[in-house]
Amino acid sequence: MQEARHRLSVCAFLLAGLGGLSLLAQDAPPSGPTPHQKAIDKITKALPAFIKEADVDENGSLDKQEFSAFVPVLRKLADAIQKEVEPALEKKELDRQLKKYDKDGDGKLDDAEQKAMEEDQKQREIRKFDWDHDGKLGDNEKKALELAEEGKLAQLFLKVDTDGDGKVSKDEIVASLDALCQMKLKSPKASKSQQQNQQ
Repeated sequence: MQEARHRLSVCAFLLAGLGGLSLLAQDAPPSGPTPHQKAIDKITKALPAFIKEADVDENGSLDKQEFSAFVPVLRKLADAIQKEVEPALEKKELDRQLKKYDKDGDGKLDDAEQKAMEEDQKQREIRKFDWDHDGKLGDNEKKALELAEEGKLAQLFLKVDTDGDGKVSKDEIVASLDALCQMKLKSPKASKSQQQNQQ
């Protein structure tokens, strides 16, 4: 009886060890940089030139006005880099567009379908501010849209300007790249926390 208990204890110990190893393997980061990290590294390498271009007063940091001009350019760069690092992103985006706008089902967007897609995207952007529902923005509606965009950028500026000195440095920009670039490639940490939140 005692020998049987001893064998069971040994088996339990071995199984627990194997289970632990299996859990460790699941939690272990993938070898080499993830697509997210590759994209962040490439964006970070390109940053100095883009910051220099946006830094009109050449003081080495960006004020609110310089930052407002910098963010859209940074987002275009980040989008291109992410698609280069993870080609599946572009395919996924194209598949989504085809599913919605490829009316003749030929697997590509002709001029009319491309125009319909662009018009639909434009309408979605202005819908919140098209108060009279005429499909276009009047002067007051345009002003409201501009103020809303300025407000979003001002809020983002305050988030990035962690030391509150009224300007953002390269280090502050690097620390906030995920938010600034609206990254589509998620970091492994972000993915894991999202999964836990969903459970």
